[in-house]
Amino acid sequence: MSRSAYYQQMRHLAQQKRGEYRLTTSDISLSRVRHIYKQEGITIDGCPGRLRKLKAAYFSDPDGCSILLNMKLPEEPRLFAMLHELKHHYLDQALLQCFCQEVYESSPIIEIGAEVFAAEFLFPEDEFRDFVAGCGFSTTLSAEDVVYLKYHSPARISYQFLQKRLERLGLISRGQFSSVRFHVLHKQIYGSHHYRFRRS
Repeated sequence: MSRSAYYQQMRHLAQQKRGEYRLTTSDISLSRVRHIYKQEGITIDGCPGRLRKLKAAYFSDPDGCSILLNMKLPEEPRLFAMLHELKHHYLDQALLQCFCQEVYESSPIIEIGAEVFAAEFLFPEDEFRDFVAGCGFSTTLSAEDVVYLKYHSPARISYQFLQKRLERLGLISRGQFSSVRFHVLHKQIYGSHHYRFRRS
């Protein structure tokens, strides 16, 4: 299977699982994903100590399935990390339970596939495109426009997520806002770095 076909399969899987759990984009929160984990029999273990680079890791063995999650992550990256690990639960258990772990750990397509799954589960690309168009944006965006989209987004997304999606649409160039401190700009515009609605 080609990489593009594999990634498309990940998008379809995300859409399928959203449908099974009857989720809309605005429904998807940490509490909803914790509910999915409970239904799937996945245990969540918080990371001990200070782990700067680790966001989450999935484990599957005869004793069951679990993830190690960095609980110090902000809400949006933690949500994305949990969805990322959910893809490993659905598709990669066999690699973890046999002598294929080296393949699992060294194959970028598996990890990129988990990123694609998480992104599509969190905010489907077609829906995102419609959202941006509905906000009246069809040409290159300013930093203030990016803040506007984040503030009005129906999904719990980070600025990193938002920028990657806008790059895919060609509305910003890669690294265009690398010097922008979006949370500071957000606070200047809206008076708070938080979402318009606080969700859990």
